Amino acid sequence: MGAYEYAEKPTITHVTAKPASKSSIKVTATIDPQGLPASVIAVATRGRVSIRSGRVKVTGDKGKREVIVIKGLKRRAGYRVDVVATNNAGQTTSHTVKATA
Repeated sequence: MGAYEYAEKPTITHVTAKPASKSSIKVTATIDPQGLPASVIAVATRGRVSIRSGRVKVTGDKGKREVIVIKGLKRRAGYRVDVVATNNAGQTTSHTVKATA
């Protein structure tokens, strides 16, 4: 990187969540890692309980649509879902969407 260049945190856009099965939610989001390798997870929260998806690795310098499944949720329960992307420059959390497992 040059003297005036700096690394940027990843960006997250176009977040949606919908049921994938009786106990899981499928989350879709566009992730731009800003040219640095990024790690992405989705988090479903119900009350004080949060359940995380597995990690997805994203690379490149353009937005890429990712599908992440959060498993092990309670049937017919409502959740608040966030996507969290982290690279060497920092961490970004998406806006919250609601979904029912």
